[in-house]
Amino acid sequence: MAGPGPTAEPGSLALYPLLYVGWADGELAAEELAMLRGHLREAGVPEGALAEWLDPDAPPSAERLLHLLDEVRRRAAEVSPERRRSLTELGIAIAEADGEYPTREECAAILRIEEALGLGGPDAVATLFDPARPIAPLPDVQPRFDPEAMARFLRGPAPETRQRVRALLSDGRFETATGLSTA
Repeated sequence: MAGPGPTAEPGSLALYPLLYVGWADGELAAEELAMLRGHLREAGVPEGALAEWLDPDAPPSAERLLHLLDEVRRRAAEVSPERRRSLTELGIAIAEADGEYPTREECAAILRIEEALGLGGPDAVATLFDPARPIAPLPDVQPRFDPEAMARFLRGPAPETRQRVRALLSDGRFETATGLSTA
């Protein structure tokens, strides 16, 4: 069963882009994470808070990933386009802009991880900055039912009451609690 996920920042800024893209598809397998830890260990990178981000039983929550993405985007806005050609280059540039200078071994380890995960090149970086590609419009198809009758059915009884409740719930007086059990 998965735990709550990481609560600390992942440590080295140079790893932020790679961690986001690696986890964003939700498919970092235990073997990939072990490989990632091994490369970082070989480079002398202390696991520290990063250990939480490399736990296959407690992957980062969507909220943590969005926070990481916001952080990468905010910091990357100050990085020249020439340094955004790969996740490794972007991560190193972000770290250097913050006064953190990864060692040659750390840079090589990050590059090996990027290559091993198949995240090399500008396409991986583009996932951080490009808005979703627009979906092609669907052909004009006439429904086989009366759309207005379907809308009335979906509104159900007392649509005015439902609308007032929706407005009340979305007006800011209620908070959405995260991390609650649904069991």
